[in-house]
This record gives sequence, structure tokens and C-alpha cells, in this order.
Amino acid sequence: MIEKFTAQEMAVAVEMINRGLDRAAVSLKMILNSAIEVTNVDFEIAVLNDEPQYSSKTDDKIHILRTELAGELKGICHLIFTSDEVEKIYAKCLPESVINGDSEDAQVMRLELLKEIDNIMAASVITEFANSLNVGIYGNVPSLHIMEASEVNKYIHAESVTLSPLIQFSSVFHTDDIDIKSDFIWLLEEEFIQKIKNLALSK
Repeated sequence: MIEKFTAQEMAVAVEMINRGLDRAAVSLKMILNSAIEVTNVDFEIAVLNDEPQYSSKTDDKIHILRTELAGELKGICHLIFTSDEVEKIYAKCLPESVINGDSEDAQVMRLELLKEIDNIMAASVITEFANSLNVGIYGNVPSLHIMEASEVNKYIHAESVTLSPLIQFSSVFHTDDIDIKSDFIWLLEEEFIQKIKNLALSK
């Protein structure tokens, strides 16, 4: 049966995750050249029998960048943007010819930008996990999935089945410069729980 964290274990887990999120914010700032604030950090251990509300985004088209963890521990990271947020990222980082271009090269450049943002942000948190928990883990190449907002929570919940019981945490990356609030949602296997408990005992 899954064991909840003690207060000390929870403090260790939150501190570790916050370090990873702060590192991710620094990385994102280098790409967008805008100050980044991490807000609404939500952390829980749960056996997800019902379908929770992972993301509240309601745009017609949602862009999910999915990164799967590989190595000693398993998990899945989801970086979620609305179509409007994606357009703002393009406007900030790409020339107009690429933003509006229909060529294959232009489409590839737009996709690679989003993948690079996800890759850097996910890697920041994964690195913190690896260093703090002393495990060999890395992120696979991210993939982009575009769907209706009504499908997002079902999509993520379906992935939680293979990781349940699990650790779930999410956060919002906000920049005033271009008003982006990207959901950053993680699903992590139960082994993470024991690793964090062991880390707390060593402190």
C-alpha cells in the first residue's frame, strides 16, 4: 500500500522539486529573454481512481509536449500550452517568415522550437531528480500532441494508469512580458516515493 510522506519527507520533496522548477525557469528565460515566475506549485501522492483535473486550459487547440523519463526510474512530463501561447512564443523567438511560412522547413523550425523549450525545461527538473536521488535517469526526445481542450485530462489520466500509485506535481510558468502560463505536469512512479523517503532519512 502506498505510504504518504511525513512532514519532513514532504519538505524534502518540495525543496527538491522547487530547485528543479527554478532551474527550469532560468533555462526558459534564456530562450524567451523574459523574466519567469513559477507559481501554483501543487504536489501530491495519490492513487488516481477517478479522472482529476490536470489542466484547466480551455482553448480550442491545446499543445502538449510529452517527455518520457528513462533509466532507473520511470515517469512522464507534460508541458501544456494553448494555441495562443504557442503563437506568442513563435512571435518572441522566430522571424515572421518562419512564423507564417508554409514550407516544410518553416514547419520543422516551429516544431523544433517547442521541442527545445520542453527539452530544456524537463531536463532541468530531471537533473535535479538525478542529482538529489542519486539515480541514472534522463528524458527521451519530446513529442508534440495537439488536441481539443476537452481531451487533455483524459489523455494525461490514461497515462497515469501505468504509473499508479504515483507522485503528481504541477506548476505554472508565468512571464509578464508575453503573458504565457504553461502548465508543467509530471507523473512519477512509486519508486520515487521510497527514494525521497531515503533522502529525508539521510538529512
